[in-house]
Amino acid sequence: LKDYHDTFSAVATLTTFRLLINLAAILGWVVYTIDVSQAYTQGELHEEIFIRAPATHPLPKGKVYRLRRPLYGTKQAGRCWYLHVTKTLRQMGLTQASKDSCLFIQRTKSGAPELLISVLVDDLMIIAEEETMVKQFHVRFSKVYKVSQFEQIKVYNGIEITRKSKHIYVLSQHYAISQFLAKCAVQDVNPCDSPLLPSDTFVLGEGGEACNHSEKELFQSILGSLNWFNIASRPDLAVACSLAGRVASQPTKKQFKQLTRIVGYLKRHSAKELTYDGSKCKGVVRLYGFSDSDWAGQRMSKDPSDRCGRKSTSGYISYSCGPTNWKSKLQNIPATSSAQAEFIAMYEAAKDLLFQTLLLKEIGIHIVRVPLFCDNTTTIKQMMETMSSKSNKHMEIRYAWLQHYAHREGYIQPFNIASGDNVADLLTKILPLCKVKREGLSNHFNILCEQIFSGDIQGYIDARMKEGMVRGDKLNTYEHYLKSVEQNEIQPFRSNSTSQG
Repeated sequence: LKDYHDTFSAVATLTTFRLLINLAAILGWVVYTIDVSQAYTQGELHEEIFIRAPATHPLPKGKVYRLRRPLYGTKQAGRCWYLHVTKTLRQMGLTQASKDSCLFIQRTKSGAPELLISVLVDDLMIIAEEETMVKQFHVRFSKVYKVSQFEQIKVYNGIEITRKSKHIYVLSQHYAISQFLAKCAVQDVNPCDSPLLPSDTFVLGEGGEACNHSEKELFQSILGSLNWFNIASRPDLAVACSLAGRVASQPTKKQFKQLTRIVGYLKRHSAKELTYDGSKCKGVVRLYGFSDSDWAGQRMSKDPSDRCGRKSTSGYISYSCGPTNWKSKLQNIPATSSAQAEFIAMYEAAKDLLFQTLLLKEIGIHIVRVPLFCDNTTTIKQMMETMSSKSNKHMEIRYAWLQHYAHREGYIQPFNIASGDNVADLLTKILPLCKVKREGLSNHFNILCEQIFSGDIQGYIDARMKEGMVRGDKLNTYEHYLKSVEQNEIQPFRSNSTSQG
């Protein structure tokens, strides 16, 4: 007999988490965390659930206990807690965001945001302008729930957070990676400077002898841990995890050895940090995106069950004062030209940027014409409807969506960028190492990594925007673009001396 109905429980997304860290860095706000003790037992149970008496609390024969509160282990416990805590936060006067139901906003009488809360199961991350606001919220929240921890944030969802100064936050997973390396079943791996070599391939059915059952399970276990590091704080692992995931169902011994090289890379680079430096933003919150793709980079396989052959890989990364999100993903359909592959990548990047834009709008920060960099001029022209796209009728919905939001509605503004300057190239293919350091960026793994993890992204983006401005019907010059942005955006925390360029 089924004693539950819905079991889904929303949790805060990592994109929202990193976006809030960006806001804290730009605005100079404090970040605190609250941990609720025995959270699941504090929810409201709507179903009738009976349990056998435990040995420590016996009952007469034929008697059972009826639960009055959810217990850890019951199917609906997580959802009961989620519904209860969100209801409580709304009753306390906070507004629940529609784009992320785990984000709550407290506003001043004038409507400006003054406190933001992200709910991750029983952990609450709170950012606010003043510590007194956080402490006042803690007092009110503690009257409803038993709080076991309240402090300035140090760790959230396994990610270490360090505040270096008022406007600088740093994210790292050094401890989690060290624990993984200590417990990893593969120990005889030499440290190295790149996760994969350009000669490494992950094609189903290639690479010689297949792994046995235990090796296959170990391959999947290691890949799962690596993928968690990738999506949380390590964009340098994105393409390696994407490639390895394509053969996870049937890896070969050669591919297993290639996977262990990523472990060796983490041995040498376990302490990489994402830096969020908002000191130069002067209270202005803006977004930027980079997209790229390789064309038909996935080779055909002799295995008839393989559905990845000749598909391209999309890669994109978005920024504010530091990275907000990134992804490396095999495209769903084979692209018949490099322009089509780039267009699909831009479509995925634009969707992510639109989500972040709408989330910021709910908070009270309205931004327009978010720059999206692409290194394919044909793709940009088709996006801006300045050339025919008859050859791409099979992608009509993608084209219509991107053209609508980019060219007509003004959410996204495409910018051209040289291939060697596009940081999203790191997310589309295995790049070689650059042994001789040179000025500027190039398509080399270590140079692009250095740029992504440096934290000094604003000057680089401004320079690329000046170089890559694409003329359109409404905007002809970079100065015209800046004027349009400043006239139409809403920046409630802007300093009087702020400018984009």
